[in-house]
Amino acid sequence: MDETDKKILELVQKAEYCKPNLTALSEQLKLSVPTLHARIKKLEDRGIIQGYMANVDPKKAGEDMTIFIIIRVEYKSFYEDEGKQREFAKKLTEIPEVKEVHICGSDWDYLIKVRVKDADDYYKVAMEKIMPLGHIKKLESVVAYTTFKDTTQVAIR
Repeated sequence: MDETDKKILELVQKAEYCKPNLTALSEQLKLSVPTLHARIKKLEDRGIIQGYMANVDPKKAGEDMTIFIIIRVEYKSFYEDEGKQREFAKKLTEIPEVKEVHICGSDWDYLIKVRVKDADDYYKVAMEKIMPLGHIKKLESVVAYTTFKDTTQVAIR
């Protein structure tokens, strides 16, 4: 994969470059293209459709390891101020290797999904990007050896 391929992958993961094929969808749904476009626009305006993206294989793009991190923060510094919880979560989302951030209701406070090239990269992310955020009482990592399902699709009920 050369630099141009990398730039293409970077761009097609952004909403403005990946859109549904309205002609194909209109034929399948038996709707006119303008009607379909209007309906999709309404779903976008209501925030139901939040964007479009290319589904890139992480391993083929150099992110060979998936690691789930669970974090427990120092109780007093966070639970007296809900804003601190959200601020900490926002800082985590700014780390490129962090793919998901969840605030949890359990013995753990955060569940984070990280994708990296290898163990050395993971060590750098954990020690140089996550731990310096502070307030961390305990951090544990779970390495996913194999992934059987990984999707962003939502079941429409």
